[in-house]
Amino acid sequence: MAQSEKLTKLKTIPFQGGVNTYNEPGLLPTGSYSAVQNMRQMRPGLKARAGMIAQHTTADGTNRVMSMFQFSKGKRTERHFYAQMSDDDVLEATTAPPGVTTGVFGTEVFSGSTGSSAASWSVINDKLIFSNGVDQHQICAGTDDLIDKFIVYDSDTKLPDVPSTGYDYTSEVNYSNSSSVAVLDSLGNFVATTGTVTCTNAGTDFQGAGTKFLTELTVGQPVYVDASEKNVIATITSDTVATVTTAWAGGHAGTSYTTSNDCVLICSQVMPNRTALTVSKANGNTSTAIISYPSTTGWKVLTATDGTSSASKTLAQTGAITWTQPTDAVPKYMFDMNGFWIKIAFNAALDSEVEISGCTYGSAFTPIQDVWDGSLVDAIEAQHYKASTGVYYTYGTTSISIGGMTASDYLYFNSSDPIISIFLDSSGTPNTTASTLINALEYLSPSGSWTTVGNYIDTTSGLSKNGYITFPRQTDICPMQFNGSSYTSYWYRFTVDKTLSDSTNIGIMTIPYFDISLFGVGLLSAVWKNKMVYVFDQDPSWMYISAPDAPQVLSGINSSIFEAGDGRSNKIVCMKSFYNELLIFQEEKGALGGCITLLQGTKPEDLGTINLSNTYGAMNSQSVEVIETIEGGHNAFILSRKGILVTNGKTVNYVPNFEKVMNYFDPSSSTCIRTGYESRMYLKYDSSYHVIKIGLTTGSSATNNNVFLVYDIMTKEFTTDSYQYPLSCECECEAASGNVPMIQLGGGQADGKVYILNSGLNDVATAIDAHVTIQINEAGSVVRDAEMIVRAKTQSAGNMTITPYYNGNVQSSLAKTLSLTPDITSELIRRHKFPVNFKNQNVSVKIQHNTASESFYLLDYALDLIDYTGQ
Repeated sequence: MAQSEKLTKLKTIPFQGGVNTYNEPGLLPTGSYSAVQNMRQMRPGLKARAGMIAQHTTADGTNRVMSMFQFSKGKRTERHFYAQMSDDDVLEATTAPPGVTTGVFGTEVFSGSTGSSAASWSVINDKLIFSNGVDQHQICAGTDDLIDKFIVYDSDTKLPDVPSTGYDYTSEVNYSNSSSVAVLDSLGNFVATTGTVTCTNAGTDFQGAGTKFLTELTVGQPVYVDASEKNVIATITSDTVATVTTAWAGGHAGTSYTTSNDCVLICSQVMPNRTALTVSKANGNTSTAIISYPSTTGWKVLTATDGTSSASKTLAQTGAITWTQPTDAVPKYMFDMNGFWIKIAFNAALDSEVEISGCTYGSAFTPIQDVWDGSLVDAIEAQHYKASTGVYYTYGTTSISIGGMTASDYLYFNSSDPIISIFLDSSGTPNTTASTLINALEYLSPSGSWTTVGNYIDTTSGLSKNGYITFPRQTDICPMQFNGSSYTSYWYRFTVDKTLSDSTNIGIMTIPYFDISLFGVGLLSAVWKNKMVYVFDQDPSWMYISAPDAPQVLSGINSSIFEAGDGRSNKIVCMKSFYNELLIFQEEKGALGGCITLLQGTKPEDLGTINLSNTYGAMNSQSVEVIETIEGGHNAFILSRKGILVTNGKTVNYVPNFEKVMNYFDPSSSTCIRTGYESRMYLKYDSSYHVIKIGLTTGSSATNNNVFLVYDIMTKEFTTDSYQYPLSCECECEAASGNVPMIQLGGGQADGKVYILNSGLNDVATAIDAHVTIQINEAGSVVRDAEMIVRAKTQSAGNMTITPYYNGNVQSSLAKTLSLTPDITSELIRRHKFPVNFKNQNVSVKIQHNTASESFYLLDYALDLIDYTGQ
């Protein structure tokens, strides 16, 4: 007869610890868990995870949610919650979480190109940056943002091309205060005149006749027509006097027109589609606001909806002026600031008392541009060609001697970038020849010929004073060699119509412009030390770092370009701020894998990198989380093709207990992650439970995430989740209502839904299968469990099921159903002690709850084990 030996005492131990999916169940020590599903560590104790609810009732087709993000501002309370869908569109939630929308999730705010990847999202200075891998990086200022300049130009002369004189009311309107206002009293001293104009189609070029016409207007200046189509703009292209009688399109006789010198000029970092004005003293005169913006071809008028208008009187009330955001807007240098300007003019003078106490602007998603930083750039060199001798005299561009330059001579100069303006500094020894004009300004075209830059405006009065010469962008200019130069650059030249005075000496500085498309499309972006860091597809291992607080300044003196990694050109797939530095993760390719780099420094000249790993990388932009834990400071958790990693900025290691789930990264395992689907997987932090949630696409046929690991950063143990509606991504956002500060959200894989996680007791309407499976092994001996105790937190209704398995085979006849309700009202713990007769070399005990609308909270358990000696 077999002998038995007591192995344990009947004394409870708390439920705590994680799952081991890697080792065979028969090799797990007694008390180990071969399964912990849909449970959260309570340290100690195990509690069924909370459920999920749909954030909206109508699905966005069968789209997969690729990424989600909340744009939340710091200077004002303004939130936008976005979902990036697999049809490449970005939707904005109609109702901010945790609110639920009856109907679709929200409206489309951006339509991306085909093939977008899970986006990276950043916020800098209350601007959103969005990068989806196939379009140019997008920038969005949201609904209301602070402006950078608010200028009132009130003058008897027309607005110069590079103005510097005006009333700066920026501080008065940026923070609404009735005692500090922008004064617009009597603004709009229009000059009315008569004559004839031609415009065969509304808005096209025209010419005008009459002395008054030519006195008030110059080439390139916009004109606002005072007729039935009074908001239509046209542009002067010639100052040749001619009698023109062609009627306006639509039959309106173009026999009168008006032009305004006075206007309001508003500058912002992003091209706006609205400006909201707080009117403290309203206008009572009949007038219309005319909105225009600088484009590649000059100022253009926008069709706007004026929310400040009442009874045909603009600025009669507080409101927003809105328009469709133009696609050809360019930055302009005005009032010592280069940015995106709008001009508000008025077709009739305002009241004698009109005041604005607040002004904000908003914008939609718009491609970033490479904006000049506003610091004048010295031209590279100058060559003065004297026709009388046929000789070129070469100078540096800070002091160029052109005394005696004749109408037959040329002054050549060049720049490293194409330009739209030059500043001629003649303050030392200006030209004193009266009525001198710069009568030609040309650039060297790709054909090798010299081409006029078009309509240029000279404010130097023939080099008699400091000033700018401004002109349109040249569409075909490119770097060229000139006159034996050993390098390529952009070449320009000008002539004068009279011989300059003998002592004339000038300096030349330039205003450049840049073409962002030369970098390619936007792959990835991040914020670091109040700078934007961009990655483009042309050189995907390089980072383009903007000037501080200037996310669109990429070619200034305070911006820089830096390469990550160890010399390989692996694409950068993720970037995260880490302490005061930047962690850069490159794609893992080939046997050499990827690279993890730490970028350090504060300014372009002292940037440097440390390679933390030349093997590991990251899967995508959604696969790294930097978490400030209570102990140990910052840690970055990484989802790599090699496994789940952690770095403290010095070393890179597998997370503790990774060996328990390494089957998901073992090529010999049928549950290994699937190659080619790295873009679908994710790693995200859930601060409500202090866990990292990891979605994996595993096996040979899966096309979406089918394994969901949960890593507790405090216990450093893994569990698993199983969802009725599997998730493709997760994120956290600030709650817009309710008592909970942070909300967790998940994106559906192929059901077009966004879900609010940690909400309710069910996965929408389906019960959550929460269970733990305890392994019982004793060195290969046959083990009998004679008695067992299980304690759980009481609840108003519900049962748990205890089911034994012998060597992996379910023993349904031995299963027990145990109540979770209290024996006595108000008791906190429900204790069950019961005899059992489990007998096998390997026993598994599954403790399960799988009933909708009920909770489940396991506290501790005890096993009375007997070793059947000889069995």
